[in-house]
Amino acid sequence: MSCFREKTLILQFIKRKTMNMIKITFPDGSLREYEMGVTGLQIAESISSRLAQDVLACGVNGEVVELNRPINEDAAIVLYKWAADGTVSVRKQGEGDQGSMKFEDFAKKINEEVRNMTNKY
Repeated sequence: MSCFREKTLILQFIKRKTMNMIKITFPDGSLREYEMGVTGLQIAESISSRLAQDVLACGVNGEVVELNRPINEDAAIVLYKWAADGTVSVRKQGEGDQGSMKFEDFAKKINEEVRNMTNKY
């Protein structure tokens, strides 16, 4: 194989690999790249196995989604997890740490936000 052909194949591989990668932004502003289709649970697992055990839901671009939902584009994410006392730790994109709250209060807050968003349309 010629040197030119080898370089061409390598560049094609890099281009394909790069095209299938997405950028995930965490609440602290840090960025990581993942393959397109990664799930919130896989992201949690890549951080730590303990986090993967504790994570409850994933926020993707401000929308709370199931942990197994694929993420196919660059996104800002938040991983919601259970606290030891049965509460959830909440961070909201653009507003930062919202503190801990009982799960029931968290569910009410999410439902209210979804209702407000759907009423706009």
